Amino acid sequence: LSVNTCMQFLVMAVLVVILRWVFFTDLLIKRWSMIARMVGMIGVVILLVGVFAAVFGWFPVDMPTAWLAFLLSFFTCAVVSTVVSVAKEKSENKKLQSALDKLKECEE
Repeated sequence: LSVNTCMQFLVMAVLVVILRWVFFTDLLIKRWSMIARMVGMIGVVILLVGVFAAVFGWFPVDMPTAWLAFLLSFFTCAVVSTVVSVAKEKSENKKLQSALDKLKECEE
């Protein structure tokens, strides 16, 4: 990859991190459910990729097959990462609850 392309990816990554902060910090979006925040962020990221694809020629934006390939890979990665994150959070919550239960037993 060229330095130019790497810089484009870096800018995209920084923007996604900023979007994550905006969508998942309660200070800015208090009334949205977690699902609404996830859908909103995914929608904005797809729009952002579309803008970058059009401006920097990442893939032909006028080809439906290119969009289909992008959306398929994007949603596959999003689903896999969401499933892994939820499983990890549930596991951590169980461990914390178990430790809390043991702590309560020791205090009694």
